[in-house]
Amino acid sequence: MKVHTLSLATALFALRSASAAAQATDPVTAEVLFQEARALLQAGQLEQACPKFIESHRLDPATGTLLAVATCHERQGKLATAWSEFTKAAGRARQESSEDRMSLAVQRADELQPRLSTLSISVPPELVALPGLRIQRDGLEIGASTWNRALPIDGGEHTLHVSAPGYVSRSVTVSVGLSEDSASVTLPLLEREPLVASLPAGEAPGPRDTAPASGGMTTSRAVGIGLGAAGAGALAVGAVFLTGALIKKSEASDHCQGNACDPTGLALRSEAVDWGHAATALGIGGALLGAAGVTLYFVGAPDTGGELSLWVAPERATACWEVAF
Repeated sequence: MKVHTLSLATALFALRSASAAAQATDPVTAEVLFQEARALLQAGQLEQACPKFIESHRLDPATGTLLAVATCHERQGKLATAWSEFTKAAGRARQESSEDRMSLAVQRADELQPRLSTLSISVPPELVALPGLRIQRDGLEIGASTWNRALPIDGGEHTLHVSAPGYVSRSVTVSVGLSEDSASVTLPLLEREPLVASLPAGEAPGPRDTAPASGGMTTSRAVGIGLGAAGAGALAVGAVFLTGALIKKSEASDHCQGNACDPTGLALRSEAVDWGHAATALGIGGALLGAAGVTLYFVGAPDTGGELSLWVAPERATACWEVAF
């Protein structure tokens, strides 16, 4: 590793930006936290120093603080995170026409890049074909554009979680070396969720209730109306979640430049994704409930005596729809 001619104090803390972002939250508290973090870093107490630097930058975004955050993460061994932060700091310094900060940030990022470890997450075609597939790494959802690619990542253990509607979720853990490691993992296939409702072995489906409910309405029609109402309610709630997701996505754009986002932007993006998935699930569920309600309503008309029943054959472990007139 190259020896830096600039001292730590000169390279990082003397370059502390005096200008805050346009909408600083609390510059006074940010300065106090920065001073405390600097003392902790010099004392080698990284676990206490790094969170204070991060909070200081959140309260009063500044290029010098971001350089300190990156340096703290580098010392912790979080090389990919530090590389990303140095790169972002270089972009901020370029916008501020600060040549010394930009040169320092570019130099540190270039020195870290060949040391980065990578992780490739292989997603089998069988998984890709599942509707609603979600893949999360350490709780953060990762999009399809990052699958089957070797991308920089901090060393250590990482947990991958795979889920899809109607399937049993699975998690796997992969270990990545702290520096210059190339790890890869293939995600496991998912199994369908087991059927909950079933009949005891040898027992046939019971008699269907074709008697009209009070007021001349059959039981099936009453159930159909209830399912339809539940479906409409689910669709209404789904619309609320969809609106919320769009709002949060719009708010996140104010904190992001392309794919580079500050902590607030990352949080808003994650919330927007979660709300969007909730809206999708509610929309699908509402549509299915509505369709089942309409089917039951028309099949169970009093003039035909038609009934629709769902039962499970234990010996075949399959669900069967049965219509009788």
